[in-house]
Amino acid sequence: MPYNDAYSTFAGAKHPEQLGMKVRDGWPEVADFNDLVKRVGLAGETLSFRNQEMTLYRCGAPEIVVMDLDYSPVLGDDGRPAGGLAIVIETTARVTAERALQVRAERLGLFDRLSRKINDLAAPDEIMVVTAQLLGEHMDASVVAYADLELDQDALTERALRSRPELRATQTRVGQAAATVYLERSKAWPWLSWAQVGYAIGSNAATIPVSFGLALDLPIFSWNRGEVRAARALQRQRELEERAGVANVASEVSEALARVERATARIAEIEESLLPTVDEAVRQAEAALAAGALDPVTAGEVAARRVSARRLHLAAMYERRDAIISLEAAVGGPLSKP
Repeated sequence: MPYNDAYSTFAGAKHPEQLGMKVRDGWPEVADFNDLVKRVGLAGETLSFRNQEMTLYRCGAPEIVVMDLDYSPVLGDDGRPAGGLAIVIETTARVTAERALQVRAERLGLFDRLSRKINDLAAPDEIMVVTAQLLGEHMDASVVAYADLELDQDALTERALRSRPELRATQTRVGQAAATVYLERSKAWPWLSWAQVGYAIGSNAATIPVSFGLALDLPIFSWNRGEVRAARALQRQRELEERAGVANVASEVSEALARVERATARIAEIEESLLPTVDEAVRQAEAALAAGALDPVTAGEVAARRVSARRLHLAAMYERRDAIISLEAAVGGPLSKP
C-alpha cells in the first residue's frame, strides 16, 4: 500500500508502519469494505462513494470519519487489472458543519412553529400540551410527556457505576492484585514437605508399634519480602485506579445533574414570573386598545414581547431535554418518572 504525503496525514498514527502493508492489514476495522473494493477493482470496475462514513482507528481509538472515495483499477503489463488506485478526500469537518447548521435551522423552525401555535394560548397547561406535541413531532417520538423528575444524586451515581464496564474491569484488576499479594505472602509460610506414619504388627497383635515423622520447610533466610512489597504496590496502584474511575463517574453525573437542575430552575422562573407578567401585560394592552387608550403599534410591541417570552420558555425546555439526555448517557439508561 504505497501512498503520498497527504494520505500519510490522513492515516494518523498508522503512518509510517502502514506504508507497504496490504490494505486489509492496514485497515482491519474495515476489512470487509476493502474486500468488496478489491473484488470490484480486479473485475475491472470502478467505485465511487460520497460522504461515506466509517469507524477508523487512526490514533488507537474509534473515530467516525467521513470521506469521498473513488476507486479505479490499475492494469498490469498483460492489460488485466493488477491493482487499484484509491483517491481519498476526507470531508468530516465539512459534513459535521453542515449537519450542525441543519440542526440549528430545524430548531429555529421549531421555535417559529411553536410561537405561532401558542400565540393565542394563556393557560400554562395548554401551552405545555402544545409544546410537548411539537417536541414529539420534532424528535419523531411516538410518546412525549412533561413531568417532574425526582433526581437523587447518590442513586444516580450508584446506577452509573454499575453500568460502566471499564469500572468492572478495574475492580477485577484490584481483585487480581489482592490475590497476587496473598500468593506472594503464602510463599513465606511454613510448608509441610512430607509426613510418614509407620507401624509394625508383631506376633502379639495386642501391641502395634506406631511411629510417625514430618518435615516442615521454614523460610528463615528469605521471607519473600521483595515480591510481597511489589505485589502490595501493584494492589495500591489498582485501588487508586479504581478510586479515580469512581471519582470520574461521580463528577460526570454531578455535572450532568447540575445542568438539569439549572435548566429546571430556569423553566420554573419563566413559568412563575415572566410568562404571567407578559400575559397580564397583553391583557391590559388589549383592554386599553379596545378603550382607545393605547395605539395599535404599542399594543403590537407588547404582544411581541409575549412571543419572545414563550420562545425563551421553549428554549429553556429544549435545554432541559438536552440536559436530561446527557444525564441519561452518564447513568447508562433512561431516567424513571415518579
